[in-house]
Amino acid sequence: MKAYINENLASSVLDCILNFYVANPYVLIGCGNGGVWQDREFLSTQSAINRALEMISSCKRLQNLVLIAPLTYSLENLAFLHTQGVLLDIYVGQKDENALVILQSCSAFGVVRFYKNISFTHCIK
Repeated sequence: MKAYINENLASSVLDCILNFYVANPYVLIGCGNGGVWQDREFLSTQSAINRALEMISSCKRLQNLVLIAPLTYSLENLAFLHTQGVLLDIYVGQKDENALVILQSCSAFGVVRFYKNISFTHCIK
């Protein structure tokens, strides 16, 4: 029962996140290893970061990079994007892989929102 409630909570939070950002053409959204949620395809963390770097290098406008339950192997690239004026919004659930590492290492150059007792990676298949 509790796992079902936590999954519903994660889905509700994910829905709010997407509703806030989805209409903005200057926002890239990436999630963990990528996947699909409610018929919407997500880029993986690495693909979203690579696309953001391409946009910056070709002088295209990028306002926000939103990462949901990101993987931790691209911290240098995130720091670089931050220095280029890209706002980083990172969402992580307590039960996501390496949640505390993400919280500690990314909070220096982005806004990290930490959600207790949920996992976003279980919502996105």
